[in-house]
Order: sequence, then C-alpha cells, then structure tokens
Amino acid sequence: AHEKNEETFTKKEAKQDQKEASQTQDTSSSLNGTGDPSLVLASPATRKLAREKGIDLYEVKGTGDHGRVTLEDVKSFTGTSPSAKPALTKTSIPSGEKETRIPLKGIRKVIAQNMRKSVDHAAHFSHMDEVDAQNLVAARSKLKDIAKEKGIQLSYLPFLVKALCCALKDYPILNASLDEEAQEIVVKNYYNIGIAVATKDEDLVVPVIANADQKGLLEIAQEIRELADKAQSNKLTPQDLSGGTFTITSLGVLAGTYATPIINYPQVGILGFYAIQDRPVVRNSQVVIRKMANLSVSIDHRVVDGALAAKFTKALIQYLETPESMLL
Repeated sequence: AHEKNEETFTKKEAKQDQKEASQTQDTSSSLNGTGDPSLVLASPATRKLAREKGIDLYEVKGTGDHGRVTLEDVKSFTGTSPSAKPALTKTSIPSGEKETRIPLKGIRKVIAQNMRKSVDHAAHFSHMDEVDAQNLVAARSKLKDIAKEKGIQLSYLPFLVKALCCALKDYPILNASLDEEAQEIVVKNYYNIGIAVATKDEDLVVPVIANADQKGLLEIAQEIRELADKAQSNKLTPQDLSGGTFTITSLGVLAGTYATPIINYPQVGILGFYAIQDRPVVRNSQVVIRKMANLSVSIDHRVVDGALAAKFTKALIQYLETPESMLL
C-alpha cells in the first residue's frame, strides 16, 4: 500500500511539473526573450544559490526532470549566455579604474547608523533665523585677552553653550528625549551640551560638556579645547561621548548660509551656528554694517511644535545679542 501511494504521489508530482514547465514556457514568450526566474522549476536551495552567484535561473539549462534546474546546474553554469548576470563581487576596484570603493567601517559606519536612526525615528523640522552678533563680538574681544593670559583660547563656542543653557532653562521641553517604548517625554534637569567636532580623519564625533550650565566661559573653553585635541588623536572615551541632552554643530568660517542639521538621536534638538560676517542691515530706518550670523534649530516635531521652536530660537538670539543677560 505504501509503494502504491508513493507511486501515485510521484505521478501527481510529475504531472504538476509538466504543468509548471508549460506555464513557464508560455510566460517566457511574452517577456521579449528575458525569463522570469520565479517561473523556472527549481528548489528553494537552488534559487538561493543562484541569487548569491548573481545568476538568472532562466539562463541555466535544467538537467532535472521536466527541465528542473538543480544545484549542480547552477554550480556548473559558466554564464556564457549574453543576457547572463555577472556575479557581484565584494572586492575593491583596482587603483587606476574610474571608481574607488571605500569600506564603510569604524567611526564612519557608526555615524551612518546613527544618522539613519535619527531620520527613521525623529520627525525633523528646522527653524532658521539670524543674530545681530555685534555685542557678542565685542564681549569676546574684551575677554579673549584675559583668557589668553590663562593659556585659554576663547572662541564663540563657549558663549553659544552658555546661551543655549539659558534658553533651554526657559524652554525645558527642548532639553528632553522621547521614550518610544514607554510613550513618555523625558525632560532632563541637567544640561549636557554636545559639541560636534571632526577627528583627524575628518569623521564627525560629538563629545559632551557635562553640566555646562554650572561652568564658566573659560572652563567651558578649556574643556572644548581638550575634547577637540582628544578627538584629533582618537583618544575620546565612551564617557566623553555619552549623556548629551542637546547638541551644537558649527563649522565656523567654513559654514555657509544655512543648513538643516540632523538631530543627535534620541535628543529632540540641535543648533547649527554659522560664520559671523559684516552685512548691511536696516537699523532705525538706516542701512548700516553690522556683525551678523545665521543659525538654524532642528527639532523633533513629535515633541516640539513649530511655534515653540520659534520662541526658543528667539530666546536664544536674545541671550546672544545681549551677552550680559546670561549673567542673570
């Protein structure tokens, strides 16, 4: 009885194979000579091997029953057909060719993964404005000599850090993250400001100034310098890079007009600050030359609405335009 059932099953299978082969032949004639691999008789293992080798199964002559393509057929396929697809290689293109392949690994791979995660999770929205930096430039000019006497180079970044902390205290919802699993907005009562800097290999890293609101301008300036030096020598530790609550990215004199920075996920905001330049502006109905700078704030629209982002930006601008207000 068992042999009879087996014989019956074999006949049914053969009949089905014939039907599939017929359908394959009929369908292929409507594809302008290009076969559809899904219609070729082959086992899942055979199809997998063909995909890995970059072989179009329709180009392989099947030696199995009713033209079925076997594993051996794929293994022995030489790819002599004009329409056969070449196997994909993972090796770098030799020097001197028209392309060079650079492996995505190390810091660059981590950056790529983090950027992709940010775009996939956060609902990015950017608000842009300009700053009258005349008073900011004057304040730095007064203090940079004092800083130099202490062996500290005072840039505009420490002022940005202090102004940002003040604005975040005015609008604490921007100093937060979104716990997606718990569906809770987590507002941070500490201010760890990330500073985007480049390594010696031009990769971007974001070391953190911890408890920045509790530190003075010169202390922040010194810490920024030390972190930048560690980044250049690839000596940043995981502790240097963790715990940030908001990020600043600034290209200084290299910066253009505006950009839309990508949020350093899971934070909900990032500040982009650009070069301070002399520009003609209208003051009291008169055109005058002032020190001006652009800035852009990207926020996670799931947490922060556009109107609130605009209010936050205005507060930040107010602190930068009147640096003495940060003392209050």
